[in-house]
Amino acid sequence: MGCIPVNDIKKIICGLAVLTVLAIATPADAATMYTTDSVRLRAEPSRSGQILATVGPDTEVEVYGYEGEWADALYDGKNGYICTDYLTSSEEEARQAAAKIAQEQSEQTSGNNTTSSDTTKTTGKKRKKSTPQGTAKINGSDVNLRKKPKGAIIGQLDKGEKVTFYSSKGDWTKVRISDGTVGYVYTSYIGGKISRTDQIERWKDAAVRFCDKNLGAIYSQEKRDQEGYFDCSSLMREAFRDATGGFIGDTTDSQTDLMSDYLYKINTVYDADYGDILYHLSGEDENHCGIYLGDGQVISASQTVGKVKIKTYEDWSNYWEYGCKAAAYCYDQQH
Repeated sequence: MGCIPVNDIKKIICGLAVLTVLAIATPADAATMYTTDSVRLRAEPSRSGQILATVGPDTEVEVYGYEGEWADALYDGKNGYICTDYLTSSEEEARQAAAKIAQEQSEQTSGNNTTSSDTTKTTGKKRKKSTPQGTAKINGSDVNLRKKPKGAIIGQLDKGEKVTFYSSKGDWTKVRISDGTVGYVYTSYIGGKISRTDQIERWKDAAVRFCDKNLGAIYSQEKRDQEGYFDCSSLMREAFRDATGGFIGDTTDSQTDLMSDYLYKINTVYDADYGDILYHLSGEDENHCGIYLGDGQVISASQTVGKVKIKTYEDWSNYWEYGCKAAAYCYDQQH
């Protein structure tokens, strides 16, 4: 058998080296997964890891491996980690989850469109949007809804019909009815007014009552959507759904995303307002949320204790980082 020339040997060695490098640099076969909710892509496999991106529901990602409850994932050219609670291998399951979220958000915001006369003048210039003052009921029969005070009739309202009321001009009050139509009603036909502030306080009380009613319910992330079981965010979701009929998000991440304009920073729990949601979003442990009851007391679904419970915090405790005016968010979404 003849000898292989030295130059050919060098070429073979170089070729093998290149193949070895490519083999090392090429990741293992990726598994295609789909998100079931809005979820964060983080730099480290930890809920306190830096947020690289927010991935929407029903989004395809490539997964290369797992570290505990975290998937090593590739999304939009970025490598990071996604919590496996919000991933599925079923494209259909992801679509159904996204459709459910979209439907809940649509139901929450339906009827919020204002007429063009509220937002623009005939010149096309933007006008300042009116702020709703509260809700009321019509106390007369066949009450005329007019385009402007003493203006053309654009509809009729039944006795007991619920309206959102705005500012008044003399004897006339601006209202919006259930289908989104905006007009003016003679003020004497508006009764049972409930101000925005009063309604928000009522909803806070109702959310607290819901949590009180479920004291002792079992903590479970796996069964969080089944009756009698909660994790911290599903307890908040159901409390405000029960109180307001609104949707505040399914997880701590999606809730704080949806209600970001209603979050406020707190140094201790005593900086929060009664009935607001509290959020703990940083640290080595998991995110957490609960409703503030006052006097340092918070009601939440506790993973540590394994049930819904009330815990009292000292005035020096800085565990809770944010308060959230969830009832105000629900009110503004509906009005």
